[in-house]
Amino acid sequence: MATRFAINGNYGSVSAAQHCLRIAAPTNGITRLVEVHVTNDTDETSEMLPFEVRIATGTAGVGTAASVVNMETDKATLISAGAYGGFSAIYNLSTPETESTQIWREAVNILSGFHFVPVPESRPVISGGDRLIINLDAAPSNTLSLSVVAIVEIEG
Repeated sequence: MATRFAINGNYGSVSAAQHCLRIAAPTNGITRLVEVHVTNDTDETSEMLPFEVRIATGTAGVGTAASVVNMETDKATLISAGAYGGFSAIYNLSTPETESTQIWREAVNILSGFHFVPVPESRPVISGGDRLIINLDAAPSNTLSLSVVAIVEIEG
């Protein structure tokens, strides 16, 4: 049985291309990306920006620890994210990931945000220390304040 977790982080200023979110797979389970949303909290300028979903296997980037919340309703059987060895989530990466493979790319109007909600058969799966990356692939013309929310399932 998979356990669902919500991951979120709120940025300060974003003025360059950067990795918005990194989810590291546990060593004792697999992680499926259920959905991700990146929204702009401040700028009111319409602009098309490309976002990517990537899988990384190289050197890990550095950033800020994201909030990870268990979404299961049966409180008697809650499993913490820490129960899955090596699972972590960071946002606002100051050092990018290396050696990554693009699996999705989409340009969106930043006023609407980036919303990636694959059907169950197409959900990206990572395991064994791989990392899933959400990447803003171009610098915005105006400074943005981004928020990112992701839902993942971990099965051990």
